[in-house]
Amino acid sequence: MAGKIAGKCLTLLILLVIISIIFPTCGVSISSLTLRVYEDGVVHVEERIFPGEPADNITVNLLARNVENIIVLGSDGRILAYDLIADKLTIYHNASREIIIYYDTDALTYKNSSLWSLEIDLPAEATVILPSRSTIISLNSIPKAITNEGQQLKLVLGPGYWRIEYVMHVESLVNQNAQREGFPALILAGFLGGLITILSTIILVKRYRKSPRNLSEDEKRVLEIIKSKKRVSESDIRALTHLPKTTVWRIVRRLERRGLVRVVKVGRRNEVELA
Repeated sequence: MAGKIAGKCLTLLILLVIISIIFPTCGVSISSLTLRVYEDGVVHVEERIFPGEPADNITVNLLARNVENIIVLGSDGRILAYDLIADKLTIYHNASREIIIYYDTDALTYKNSSLWSLEIDLPAEATVILPSRSTIISLNSIPKAITNEGQQLKLVLGPGYWRIEYVMHVESLVNQNAQREGFPALILAGFLGGLITILSTIILVKRYRKSPRNLSEDEKRVLEIIKSKKRVSESDIRALTHLPKTTVWRIVRRLERRGLVRVVKVGRRNEVELA
């Protein structure tokens, strides 16, 4: 009797294995994920997914909480309705075979002097395109591929945590034009360069000005603590918010990059105050 039961259990187990191979578990699957990093640190994300099982809606985890300019399209090009709570995007897809999600975020990068860092936890293989004339300083792991796309570096990264440090080099158009066309071109290039710099500065200042709607809930909490304490250490922020060490570190760096706070080194501690 025991032998017959064991035989039936083994047969059932084999059938389950065969079924799992022939009919894999249905669910949301990512067909492609592309991140294009711009010079100001904003990352444009394009994610293509297959909904899997028929359902009225699906929920997708975005790569960051602080996102904007969200567009969700169905396979026929229709704009799909969605709800966003934190980093969870619920899409009402109406049985669309493929869904394309576009959004922008500045929560994945931060800048320290001239050194930029991109930190991301990828759910699937992704293509990352860095800004023009970028040079990679360090990588926490080895990419599957690194190629050039014009003047941009394109990396193919596997799933998991990634940290990429890079710097950007801008050629001097003034010097190039001066060598080719002489002094009048130098004046013109200088004028155009100054005008572009002023316009870029205005755009960036407007974009990153102090505005509650541009901050995540955790960033607002940390900023309120800094305002109330005048100056506070990162360890005290962790104790008051109960946030992980890496999360507090990233939030402080994002607030610093926006010009809202400054980090002061006091002995071995980092203390934060309003900028």
